[in-house]
Amino acid sequence: MQLSDYTEIIRHFNRFYTRIIGVNNQYTDQTKYSSIEAQILYEISIKENCTAVYLRDYFKLDKGYLSRILKRFDEGMLITKQVSIEDKRISYLHITDYGLKELNLLISSSNDITRSMIEKIPVEKLDELVQSMTKIESILKDYENQI
Repeated sequence: MQLSDYTEIIRHFNRFYTRIIGVNNQYTDQTKYSSIEAQILYEISIKENCTAVYLRDYFKLDKGYLSRILKRFDEGMLITKQVSIEDKRISYLHITDYGLKELNLLISSSNDITRSMIEKIPVEKLDELVQSMTKIESILKDYENQI
């Protein structure tokens, strides 16, 4: 098989998977946040000393696009910014109590959607599915810095 064949198969799977999991409407149907906004808010909640530069690199986002999201979060009181003592050019992002409340609603909604998506699948197939997902993640993680 040639690289172009692998490319087409992976793109086909990506289109199928994003349609199945409803990534384009998973959050927007029931909340005011997009999928990427939910992911960014989650990352801010778990990453110690989270910065805009970290988020930009982690999600491979355009600086201006990320800036608009963070501004919206700040104005919506989902996050706060704390200027670094060591380097005044760096601001650390922290989730607020209100931001955590909103994030927990997003997580609950996402869990409900995922649960309803898999509830009809037999346990043996779920085990197989999770093992396959773990394998995909493991392979891609090994080459993440080269992607």
